[in-house]
Amino acid sequence: MQTEVLGESQTKKESALNTRNLNNKKIKIRTMKKLAILAVFVLGMISFSANAQQEGKTKAMDSTAKTMQVKDNFKEIDKSQLPQAIKDAIMTDMDGMMVSKAYIGEESIFKIIVASLKDKSMTKTVYADAQGNWIKPKDDSMN
Repeated sequence: MQTEVLGESQTKKESALNTRNLNNKKIKIRTMKKLAILAVFVLGMISFSANAQQEGKTKAMDSTAKTMQVKDNFKEIDKSQLPQAIKDAIMTDMDGMMVSKAYIGEESIFKIIVASLKDKSMTKTVYADAQGNWIKPKDDSMN
């Protein structure tokens, strides 16, 4: 009779321990789910912030560009021949971009093809004068 009581008492203790362990596991799983969701949210915010900064720089560049007719008779030059003012403007206004090709046209207008440092296939054609001032062509079919 006493062995039955001991066995029953021990079974209740084991059952209580199993229940407690199961509850602890559930709490850990819920915590891990919350951490995973938080990590995804934080990564999304970082990505959004980086895109917003890049877009802001591009818009700032577009707002300071002067508009003029640009003729498409450019001669390719070495990237090193670009005036320092243009190199500085690219570094300032186009963070994450590098000069892929450079051309010079009439009236010292430069046509520059810039590529993304992350994905070289993403390019953009921009125009600038020798002083590093951006020029927005009236005819956008040249890009």
